[in-house]
Amino acid sequence: MKIGAVILRGGRSSRMGSDKAGLRLGGRTFLELIKGELSDFDELLISVAEGEGDAGTVSDIYKKCGPMGGIYSALRAAKSDALLVVPCDLPLFGRSLARELAANMDEDTDALICVTDDKIHPICGIYSKSCLETMKYCLESGQLRMRLLLERLRTRQLYVSDMAYMLKNINTPEDFKALYTGDMGCKLLPSKRNLVLLMTGRRPPYIIKRFAEKAPLERELSVLNRLSAAGLPVSAARRTDENTLELEYLPGITALEYFEKREAEGAFFGEKDKDVCNLLVNWLSDFYSAAGEGICLNDMNLRNFIYQPEKGRFVGVDFECCGEGIRSRDAGALLAYILSYHPGFTSYKLAMAEYLRSLLADMLGILEEEIKKECSAELESIRLRRGAGNRRGGCG
Repeated sequence: MKIGAVILRGGRSSRMGSDKAGLRLGGRTFLELIKGELSDFDELLISVAEGEGDAGTVSDIYKKCGPMGGIYSALRAAKSDALLVVPCDLPLFGRSLARELAANMDEDTDALICVTDDKIHPICGIYSKSCLETMKYCLESGQLRMRLLLERLRTRQLYVSDMAYMLKNINTPEDFKALYTGDMGCKLLPSKRNLVLLMTGRRPPYIIKRFAEKAPLERELSVLNRLSAAGLPVSAARRTDENTLELEYLPGITALEYFEKREAEGAFFGEKDKDVCNLLVNWLSDFYSAAGEGICLNDMNLRNFIYQPEKGRFVGVDFECCGEGIRSRDAGALLAYILSYHPGFTSYKLAMAEYLRSLLADMLGILEEEIKKECSAELESIRLRRGAGNRRGGCG
């Protein structure tokens, strides 16, 4: 049985107030995220209510008939024997669930539907072309409820409670906000490149990191293994499929959160802050020793360091950009980040950058002038990214 896939985006998004398919997570739209997870399928269709689009777009034959109309039209247009159906409001849908469904579909089944502990998901599953005649009858008689359709078909249920987070519908602004607060059992963490989730619905909590591309995942996993073998504290990691890592959750606060809080409290950059900076640079020194000659982080920001005060240490996270580089460039980029994050170039940040510049030069064996040069270059790059009107200060 040849199985293709279809993404349903024909809904009006009335509860969201804007096109759900165009909402963004981890730097990509919902539609782009789901497309990426369906890349295993040779045939991928996009179901729309009406109008012409790119190749692979299918308009509804029966208008205003909800998801059943979209599934029917896609099955009619498909070259495949069956279609995996995914609505565009499931941005966390993953290829591991797609593969599980495809592996369990057979020719004696009309519809294979996802079921979790508390819910049946009739719009996420595989529908065979053998459904077409029954679907047509339901559409023409106005019986548009998917559960009524399933009662007329040879329907099987696939229990996927361990992947329930992939079936979280994002239908309203409140649903979208809940992704950032953790109210849905998972919390979206900041990332410009990837989908990163803190899974809070189970104990202990853990991190799921879904990469846009395969190579950065392999790079990160390789670095994590190397650092772990060298005795550095890092997240335990396992690969769950080609583009996803499951990572141990490390309790603590990011370096950004720590220093932001200190500055917000009106603190001067003093001995307490210097001690924390020493811990940060100690971790960097250990990283460079373990990673090997010429290997650098190449992505320096304070969100990538977890401060664990009860253990008196920092732990680094996010190693997908690791590779050949120049340590002075890493150091300069870190200082540029510190100086420029909002509000930029405060007296606290200037004092912190000055202290760190001297400390980095001493502990990493780098000339301060090289760090200043790289910092200035990175500040200029940041200025250009943010707009020419943002020229502020320098690296001293």
